[in-house]
Amino acid sequence: MKTVLITGAADGIGRALAFAFAQRGYHILGIDFDAERSARTQAELTEQGFTDQFLQADLSQPNFLDDLLPN
Repeated sequence: MKTVLITGAADGIGRALAFAFAQRGYHILGIDFDAERSARTQAELTEQGFTDQFLQADLSQPNFLDDLLPN
């Protein structure tokens, strides 16, 4: 299975891209700073049978990798 990384995946264009790629068979790896919206979008993708994973990080911050990488 192919994987696509989408930033801003919880809302707007990123969310639309997540669903479009999922419908074409891609695993979605979404990154977004909004935990609540990420959880909603992830739940919707999962309910529709798509494989996905969402991570929370604000990519505008210099230390964003600290949020993405395990300790």
